[in-house]
Amino acid sequence: MKQCSSCREIKETTSFSKNKKKKDGFANCCKDCSKIYLNNHYKNNKQYYRDKADKSRIRYKEKNTQYL
Repeated sequence: MKQCSSCREIKETTSFSKNKKKKDGFANCCKDCSKIYLNNHYKNNKQYYRDKADKSRIRYKEKNTQYL
């Protein structure tokens, strides 16, 4: 049993992602809270992720054309 640092609910450890850096081996936030946070972060930063994908697409396209 572990308490989520975000929603403060006590949940089973299976509700938490693994994190080797933490003393108990699990993340601070439960999977549900992490999912909500990541979805909100993506919605608020869509342009950043689109720009990042565009840069990667261009970089890999240039890299792959060198081999052809």
